[in-house]
Amino acid sequence: MKDKIRLFLETDLLEKYLIGSTTKEETLQVERVILRFIRK
Repeated sequence: MKDKIRLFLETDLLEKYLIGSTTKEETLQVERVILRFIRK
């Protein structure tokens, strides 16, 4: 799981999500990762 989180963070999608510059598809991807992380 740690490797998946590290790889996700390296994509810069979270940063783009936080500033509101993701596409709808990217937003869904980020939110899925966030949900998986907080459920653990």
